[in-house]
Amino acid sequence: MYHVFSICQIFMNICLAAEVNRCRATGKCISTIELAKFLATHPLSFLPGDHWQYSYCADVTGAVIECTSGKSFGQFLQDNIFSPLGMKDAHFILPEVKRSRLVDVYERRQGELIDITEEFSHRLGLENATAATRFESGGAGLVCSIDDYAKFVKMLQNGGAIGNERLLSPYGMKYYTAPQMLESQMQNYYWGAPGQNYATLMMVMPNPGHRNALGNIGQYGWGGWLGTNFFIDPVENLTLLFMTQGIGSTDDMFNRLKNLLYSCLE
Repeated sequence: MYHVFSICQIFMNICLAAEVNRCRATGKCISTIELAKFLATHPLSFLPGDHWQYSYCADVTGAVIECTSGKSFGQFLQDNIFSPLGMKDAHFILPEVKRSRLVDVYERRQGELIDITEEFSHRLGLENATAATRFESGGAGLVCSIDDYAKFVKMLQNGGAIGNERLLSPYGMKYYTAPQMLESQMQNYYWGAPGQNYATLMMVMPNPGHRNALGNIGQYGWGGWLGTNFFIDPVENLTLLFMTQGIGSTDDMFNRLKNLLYSCLE
């Protein structure tokens, strides 16, 4: 079985950072489609389906949506998700009137909380949400309020609909929340926890008995870089949305909250 090289992702991160810095030096921001074209100039880490690797697939999906819809990725999201769900605070670039509401980002270093808002805004090839950017990332970069995020999570909890708005069909929901990885691919699932599998851009739990937290088969959700996390349990019709503003794993705290929540059920 042929593989280009196993640490291609590391090199890709370095190359992408160099490309973004080059664009910045010339006063230009890389666009969503330009990012996808740049990625296409580099080899794959392995043949599709051989392994699993966290990647830029969501960003490439954003570029595909732009090409097929004829709209910017942000405008497509606005028309098809944000507006139907009443998400009024979801933006890649915050309007001036909302910028005072944007929270700072912190990281704990040597026991102290350090404000890394400026540093964070340039990671992943992203600009600050208050700056003009042409890169609308499928994997990062959106900002929104807790209430907005709750509307999105509620839509998933309701099987793809909220109120009179349906974004996903029942069979679409089944597909997006079903385990996707084979046992051979699971060996490379370095972000996974025991009992979890990977669905379509989400974690899903087919084996709750292997976890260190309570739950049911089919529980799904996702955690973000800033310690944000949510899960949905379709058996109990239960959800928990957890939001922070600091880089670092909050899995232990989140699992404790989950255990407390399940312990209250009869």
